[in-house]
Parts: sequence; structure tokens; C-alpha cells
Amino acid sequence: MKEEIEKVFMEFPMLKSLEERREARKRNAMFIQELLEQGKNVGFLTIGDTMTYSTYVYLLEHLPEKYLVETVPGISSFVDMASRFNFPLMIGEESLKVVSLNPKMDIEAEIASADNIVFMKVSRSFERLKQAILATGNQENVIMVSNCGKENQVVAYNIEELEEEDIPYFTTLILKKGGMKQWRKFTL
Repeated sequence: MKEEIEKVFMEFPMLKSLEERREARKRNAMFIQELLEQGKNVGFLTIGDTMTYSTYVYLLEHLPEKYLVETVPGISSFVDMASRFNFPLMIGEESLKVVSLNPKMDIEAEIASADNIVFMKVSRSFERLKQAILATGNQENVIMVSNCGKENQVVAYNIEELEEEDIPYFTTLILKKGGMKQWRKFTL
């Protein structure tokens, strides 16, 4: 980014209170609106795809329609993972499901419902996810990546010994019922 471009850091706190998170989002959207009213062009950089579990969406919902918005697609963590580690998200007649892990989810039912499942926000309920994967006999069929593409990236094919407190926020797990082993031959 050019040096003369003004850069503003916006905080989107991950608070337990939904109302407090909403208020922070509204404040950030109002700040952007003020910049737009000053005649400035505003860009919003985000990690991953702008329309897949992205903070960007929360800004959009608070901006009035009078502004012209151009959204540039990004690359979701699970698409990045598949390319980076050379495995197909789905082939042939296989299905793919993307879910945000949450405390109410019946994880075993989710596993039963698709051939390939992307679990986002894994740090929320990792222990439950791990137990469901073990209970369904899918421990050989997973890849889990934390901080995909970053310097501190961590890759795990064996999740049995991992603990929930060791799982960073930016962690994605992909379960391929057809197996992961045959694709690992291409991993450096």
C-alpha cells in the first residue's frame, strides 16, 4: 500500500455480549460513513473472503444504501488450505458443507450429512468436535490448520492429542470421508 494512503485500524472486539459487539460494529460503520461524507474513498481489508464469516459483512449491514460499494472477493481459509496442501475439497459426486462450529450443533449429525465438511471457528468447541470425529471413526480423514498462510501456521493431521486451549481462533478443520492420506503425498 502506498505510504501516502491513510491507514486506520478498526477494532472489532470478540466480546461475549452480542449487544456490545453490535455496538462496536455500528461505531465502526459510523466512522467509515464520516470518512465517506468527507468525500474520501474507503477500502476495508480483511482476512479470507469478504462474504464468508467476515467482519466486513457487519459493516455493510450498517451502511446506508446511498454509498456505492464494490466488494472484491478474497480466498477463504478452507480454499487456501485445499490449494496449499494439494487436496480436492470435493470431486465427482461428493458433497461439501461449510459450518461454523457452535455449542448447540449436533456435530455427529453434521458429519453424517456430507462427504466433506469444513468446520470453521474450531476453537469454540474443539473438544466436542474431536470426540465426534473419533466416535465416527474419521480420525484419519482430517486436516486442521491454524493461522493458514501466516508465519505461525500450524498443521495437524492427528488431532487426538490436541487440547481445546491450544487451538487458536483462526483454525479450520476439514473432514474428508474419502480420506486425506492419499493426498498427503503432495505435501512438502
